[in-house]
Amino acid sequence: MILMLASAMALMSEPVVCGVTLVAESRSSRAVISCPTGSEDVEAIGRAVLDSIDLPEEAGRFSRELTWTFSPSEEESTWNWPALQLYAPPPALPGRALSRGVSANCYVVGIPDSRGRLLQRQAECTVSDGGRSMARSYERALVDHSAYRVASASQMRCAAVSMSFRMGATDAEGWPDADALCAQIAGQAE
Repeated sequence: MILMLASAMALMSEPVVCGVTLVAESRSSRAVISCPTGSEDVEAIGRAVLDSIDLPEEAGRFSRELTWTFSPSEEESTWNWPALQLYAPPPALPGRALSRGVSANCYVVGIPDSRGRLLQRQAECTVSDGGRSMARSYERALVDHSAYRVASASQMRCAAVSMSFRMGATDAEGWPDADALCAQIAGQAE
C-alpha cells in the first residue's frame, strides 16, 4: 500500500488545488476536503490532517469555501503545502480603534501543533492612523485571542494567519513581514 501511494505521488508533478469547506454540525464543526479526480492520494493526506484538528463549534456556522494547494517537493513521494487558516474569529479590538475608525493589516504567527492550534503566538500590525501604540493594542488583542486553528504540514516550524480590519478610516498601507516574525519565534524555540 505504501509503495503504491509513493508511486502514485511520484507520477504527479503539478500542484493539486483542493477545495475545503467548513461545515457546521451539532455541537461541533468539521472541514471537508475535495480534490480533483486522480488526486486521491493528496485528498487522503488532506483529510488526515483536517480530521486531527479540533474546530470550535462556531467555525462552520457560516460555511465558507477555501482552497488548499499541495505541491510536489524535491523529494519523490512527499508533498508540501502552506498553512490553511481554518478558523480565526475576530478578537476584541481596542476601544480607541473602534471609536477612531483605525484600519489595520496584521499577521499572527505561531508554531502549529498537531491539533491545529497556534502556540507561541506573536503578532505585528500596520495601522492607518494612531502610530505604534495603536498597532501594539491590536497586536496584544490578537495574541491574547486563543481560538486560531490552522491546518499545516507537520514539519512546519511556523504558520502565519493574516487579518485585515477596515473601520471607516484610510486603509492601512502595506503588510508586516511574516517571515521575520517566524524567524523570531524559531529563534526563541531553539
